[in-house]
Amino acid sequence: MLLGYARALARGPDIDWQYAQLHAAGVTDRYIYADALVTRRSDPRRMFGEISRALRGGDVLVVPCLGIFARNSAEVIASMQGLDIRRVAFVSVDDEIDTRQADAGLFLKLGEALAEAKRIWNRERTANATEHARRSKRIGRRPKLGPKREAEARALWLDPESDKTNLQVAELVGLSATRLHAKFGARPRNF
Repeated sequence: MLLGYARALARGPDIDWQYAQLHAAGVTDRYIYADALVTRRSDPRRMFGEISRALRGGDVLVVPCLGIFARNSAEVIASMQGLDIRRVAFVSVDDEIDTRQADAGLFLKLGEALAEAKRIWNRERTANATEHARRSKRIGRRPKLGPKREAEARALWLDPESDKTNLQVAELVGLSATRLHAKFGARPRNF
C-alpha cells in the first residue's frame, strides 16, 4: 500500500505542491498524512507519528522530498534504517530515490557512511579545538582585561590614597565593582 507524508513549511510554497507530487506518485487522498506548520525541532510531528504507526511490512512511504521527511541528514539515515528494518519501502519523488530498486541499498549505505564520517569529523574538530585551547591556556571566554590593563586596575583598586569610589574605579576600568572585588579582594579604605 502507498502511504504519503506531507508537511507545511515555514518558508516556501504551500502544501498543495506536495499533494500534487504524492498524487503523481499514486497516493490517494485517503492515505496522505499531513502535518501543520512545524517551526521548532521540539514541535511534535503528530501525523508523522501516525503514519509511522500505520506502516506495515511491504508498504511504501512516499514523500515529496527528503526535506519534508526529515530535518537533517542524521535523521534521514536513522529513519531510513528504521524503515528498512520494518521492510517498508521509501520513495522520495523530487530526489528520485526509490528503495524498491536494486541500487537503493547502495544509497542507504552511502548515506550511512557519510553520516558516520560527519560525526567523526565533528568529534575530531572539537577535540582539536579543545586541545589547542588547553595548550594555549585559553579555555573559556577571553579575559576582559589584558595583563597591562589588569595591573592598572589593580593599582587603582588597591590604592589607599585614592579619592575615587568603588563605582568610579569600576567605570574607569570597564568592569563592575563586584567583579573587581572578586578579582582583587576588599578595597583598602583611607581613614
